[in-house]
Amino acid sequence: EREREREREREKRREEREMVLEEEVSSSFMIKCPNPQLLETSKATGVWGINEQVKDALVEATKKLSASGKANQGGKVALVFSVNMSGHFQGYALVTGNAPVQQKLDIWGAGGQDFQYVLQVQWAFDRDLPFGETKHLKNATNSGKSVHVTKHGQEIELKVGRELCDLLRKKAENRKCGPPTKPIKLSAAEASPEKRKSPSLHSDAAKKVQKTAVDSAPLSLLKMSYEEYASLFEKFKVFSQKL
Repeated sequence: EREREREREREKRREEREMVLEEEVSSSFMIKCPNPQLLETSKATGVWGINEQVKDALVEATKKLSASGKANQGGKVALVFSVNMSGHFQGYALVTGNAPVQQKLDIWGAGGQDFQYVLQVQWAFDRDLPFGETKHLKNATNSGKSVHVTKHGQEIELKVGRELCDLLRKKAENRKCGPPTKPIKLSAAEASPEKRKSPSLHSDAAKKVQKTAVDSAPLSLLKMSYEEYASLFEKFKVFSQKL
């Protein structure tokens, strides 16, 4: 009897999680990130950069949400991040703004050269989730292959995307990300690069954002293998030479 009661309680919690994710995540996309420093900059500022291809996919997804009425019900597009060659997912963020803004912000450093547009985002959970723990998740939008091999900017099947977000939430033990420490607010008035000059990579404001991003790097980065650490060191060396 006790075992049946515990099973009913577990089933109830699963249903509650699914309901929360259904209300929160209405579509999700894979974002392959060149280096972890870009993620830290995004968390510090509350924005993320994308190229033309990803912008088109996100705009289409937003239109579908609006047409279905889910956007008015709180449903958002989730961006699931994975740093290249890391063997992990690093978390997910929800797109909170409207259309992507065409603006190049000089806050990214190495790896952000192709960011032609920026989005307002709210980070939900940020914990390293090994690919090995997601092998059971197959993405139908990518020929049924394992979700971790989903291409950059490709949409993840809705159910699989929600399950992946739930795994990231569990890995973070329900501890949500805090608000941005150096928030950048986007608006329709910033729709073209000429209307608002981006902060220079060498400006004090940009350097503060970069310093905050590096200082707030998660402890999991300190547990890298030697090969991963060597690769990351080389990327930071390239970044430092640009300052």
